[in-house]
This record gives sequence, C-alpha cells and structure tokens, in this order.
Amino acid sequence: MKNRFIQMLTVICAVILVLCAVSVCAAAEETAATPTDLTPGTGESGEEIADSIEIRITKAVRIGETWSGLMKKTKPAVLKLDLDREQQIHVLVTGKDIWVSVEKSDRVTENPARTLTDAQTDQAVVSWYAEAGSYLITVGPVEPNLMGKAQVVIMDSDAFAAWEAEQAADPNEPTEEPGEEPEAEPEGEQPENEPEEENKPKPDNASERHISIEVTCDSPNPVIGDTAHFHAILHGYDELRYTAQWQYSEDRQFWQNIEGATDLDMDVVTTKINNKYYWRIVIYIEDNLTD
Repeated sequence: MKNRFIQMLTVICAVILVLCAVSVCAAAEETAATPTDLTPGTGESGEEIADSIEIRITKAVRIGETWSGLMKKTKPAVLKLDLDREQQIHVLVTGKDIWVSVEKSDRVTENPARTLTDAQTDQAVVSWYAEAGSYLITVGPVEPNLMGKAQVVIMDSDAFAAWEAEQAADPNEPTEEPGEEPEAEPEGEQPENEPEEENKPKPDNASERHISIEVTCDSPNPVIGDTAHFHAILHGYDELRYTAQWQYSEDRQFWQNIEGATDLDMDVVTTKINNKYYWRIVIYIEDNLTD
C-alpha cells in the first residue's frame, strides 16, 4: 500500500512538472519587446550608440567645377556631389598638408579613410567608380596645422586624362599654390575667396546645437507588431536650413536610408528582424549652400 502511494505521488509530481514547462514555453513566445530594443542608447557591450550625425555642407559641386578655400582643423570643408548615373570620378586636391576623404552620403562613418597630399607635389588624387546618388567629399588640414588652404577639382575620365597629359608634358613646371590671386587694389572689388574680415562667415555656434530622439509606443508594454514612434528634437537649428534623413543599421557600421523618412517624425512597425536594428537621424545643414 505504501509503495502504491509513493508511485501515485511520483506520477502526480511528473504531471505538474510537465505543465509548468509548457507554461514557461508559452510565456517565452509572447515575451514583450523592451524599450531598450526600440530606443537608441547603450549597446550590448555597454558602448554608447550615436543617435545622430550632423554634417555641415560647405558647397554643392558638379563635375568640372573647382572649389578653393580655407579650412580649420575642427571644421573641415564638406562638398556635396550629386550624380545622376554611374561613372568614373576623379577628385584632384592641391594644398600643403591636406587630407581628403570620399563617402557616399548614406554610408557616412565617424572615421573614414583619408588620403594625404604628397609632401613634394602638394597634390592628391582620389578616383573611384561612383554609383548614382550623393557623395560627400571632405577636405581638412593635417595636424598639427590649425588651418589649411586647398583647391579641389572634380573631374570625369576625359578631364582627368587631359590633366595627366598636361602633367606629363610639363613635369618641371612648378605647382601653383591653390587659390592664389593677384592682390586687389584698395578701391577695387575683393576676390571671391580672399579671406577679408567682412567676408568671413559668422560663428555658427555649432557647440550649442544638439539633437535628441524620443521613442514612444502606443502600449506601455510593446510587443512585436506594435508601432514605435520616433521623434527628433533639434536644438539650436532655428536659423539654419537643413534636410533630415532617418537611417537604420544592423551593425552600426553600414547604414541604409529609410525611403521617404525625411521628416523629424518617423513610425516603425516592429518585427522580429528590425526589433534589433539601430536607428539614427542624419541632419544635413544647407545654409550658405550655393549652386
């Protein structure tokens, strides 16, 4: 009798354990997504995630155009090149101790590869087969220089071949300093790129600008399938013209534009895939932009 009681008790305990295991599995399948999954913040390794990137465009350029100017170490020049088709592009940079980098606008990184001008010729050429779209050409002075002068020429294959032929024909011809122009008479009009006091851009108080992002959901305990509402708050941008572009990334290295997401607000329906994406907004400042 005692043995039968022990056997029945064992069977009852086994049934209870099975029921508990089934309940745990069902609960795991319906686990709600946490705000951390949906909000830019701190990654799994504890590294801080950037929620925005600010790019100040100096000028929009076209193939065949030349840009000359002065740059500070902390504020390099950023030229925006728009292409309507695939083609070979060559960027010639002339200047002493100058670096140049080229990135597609939807693949901007915090530490792009840089090409330095040659110590003897003060020139550097960056060539690549470009896709259709927008590219950012960034030019700045090499440390410890605090300011540098550079000239940037955007060329297609024909113009670059002609330039190479010219260099081969006159190998001993001294390189002209970029942006050199004869001094204007006191009563005459100042050259366009002469760094006269009245032509210097006014301080833009960039250090006072910052961006914050708010993420809310319709439910206090969101689950897969709910909509996440992203809202970017721009501080210090009231006097500036700018455009916005939301982007997502799976690894925080390669970012993709979200088609049509060009406002400060964006809604995302969460899925099992995008629930682990990183999100950010890129602000392109376009004041002082000339065509």
